[in-house]
Amino acid sequence: MDKLYNMINTSFPTYSVLFHEGNCFTLLESILFHRDCVECLDEAGTDLIDYSVRCLVELVSNNDSNQDEDETQNMPEAKKEILENMEETKATLGLKALSVLRYLTDNMSVLSLGMLSRLVTTHDVPVLLCQTLECRPWVKDGNIWRDGQWEPVDKSGNS
Repeated sequence: MDKLYNMINTSFPTYSVLFHEGNCFTLLESILFHRDCVECLDEAGTDLIDYSVRCLVELVSNNDSNQDEDETQNMPEAKKEILENMEETKATLGLKALSVLRYLTDNMSVLSLGMLSRLVTTHDVPVLLCQTLECRPWVKDGNIWRDGQWEPVDKSGNS
């Protein structure tokens, strides 16, 4: 991977891919709000569940890990930008994955047996959600994630 970073002179192509991945997932998040769309997923929903769980696991596991500033000081500027964009995109995708999983579980009555099995048996989503509640990834540096963006929290606790 380091060899790839050394060959990249600009971060735009990588950022473009990450940006479009975020846009696609935002579209999925929006349409899955409706029960009919969840019902139409059929067996393709298992791939969506796998992807959502992977994004949420990355969010929960990377919540406390930060790179040392010594490592980033010696990096080329393009590599720094790529890493910053990747970190930001992964956080956004993880929080959107939480919404997607919520919409899926809100409509469990229309999910296929394979999708239910994937949620409960394969990925053990209830335990993952408990871990997510413990690490609170929607609160970061005095900001709270609301309506797809970070907003500052009032000192009084009201946001």
